[in-house]
Amino acid sequence: MNAGTAQMSGGDLTATQLSLSANSACRSAWFAQEGDLIVSPVAIPADLLSFIGATLNFDASSLSTLVPDDARESLILNDCTLLSNAFVERLNSHIRQKST
Repeated sequence: MNAGTAQMSGGDLTATQLSLSANSACRSAWFAQEGDLIVSPVAIPADLLSFIGATLNFDASSLSTLVPDDARESLILNDCTLLSNAFVERLNSHIRQKST
């Protein structure tokens, strides 16, 4: 869930604009389905996920979220963030835990 793009991650955006972009990623949680992994530039509040699950009639506790460590700095999920060794390892670890 990335509300920003590579074009948005430049120095032309203010901190407020970056924050609004990152927080709007929470709206994309409505596209989640039971058992999904959500990669987001910001943490998604558990109460929002519970509300979404209740509204869409699935167990929201089955959702997993992953926020890259350096996404907290830029608030944009850019290539550097998503392709970092640390993030890829966290993603692989999640996949290994969940796959049969």
